[in-house]
Amino acid sequence: MRSTKSIATLAAGAVLAATALVAVAGPASAADEGAKIPGNSLWFSTVGPLSAQSAATQVTSGSNAVNRPFVGQTTDVACPAGTLQMDSAVRVPQAGVPEDQWIQIPVTSSTVLQDAAGRFYTDNDMNGQVDRLDKVDILAYQVAHPGANQYPYITVCRDADAISLGYFRNLLTITGSTSATLAWSIDSPAVTGGTPQQVATTTTLSAAGAGADLALSAGVTPAGAAGQVTFKEGGTTLGTVAVAGGTATWTVTAPTMGN
Repeated sequence: MRSTKSIATLAAGAVLAATALVAVAGPASAADEGAKIPGNSLWFSTVGPLSAQSAATQVTSGSNAVNRPFVGQTTDVACPAGTLQMDSAVRVPQAGVPEDQWIQIPVTSSTVLQDAAGRFYTDNDMNGQVDRLDKVDILAYQVAHPGANQYPYITVCRDADAISLGYFRNLLTITGSTSATLAWSIDSPAVTGGTPQQVATTTTLSAAGAGADLALSAGVTPAGAAGQVTFKEGGTTLGTVAVAGGTATWTVTAPTMGN
């Protein structure tokens, strides 16, 4: 997958209305879903298109691990032309493996409903065991990596043959290691009156030595802005991190001497 962001570029795209999908069990798998689409997934506590949602219905955090973390979902921009269905999954990190080959755990099955702007959304509340976040792979990763961990949450646009035409990517932060202690948050932009609230931002990059490592820090103003920062070295993506409290950080382990 290609990254289209420059070094320390804040992804300040807006997130949209919720999609409630029919729960159909499926195995975890790895898949290259093609190119990332500039945009976001939005979660809500009710079903319906974005026009029916507001800040009061938007969901950005929670602790219910045994049901789907949202009731409805949508995206802030439409899928590419030719898309006939949309589904979502959580990617579980695997050391030394490219992200597009990480295990993908379905969080919803496909939806085919679209609003007037062409955005897909769910229309029924189908919480089920297939949609929960306390899946075996996630809990195993949480046990092996205590504390807060970030998981790419992808929403994939598919054609009539279920081939991906691109995907939206947000970061899901999870803490805890059991169904009872799991808590989560997603870096979706705020929605006001059925419209994603876009905020102009300024991003400043700094770097400092941390022993043999190099600590990169991207300061984003205003501090309340939500989004992601992608750190790059030339054409190589180092990592993408959600902005928290106006800051996103990335550590380069033992870099070699150079410019």
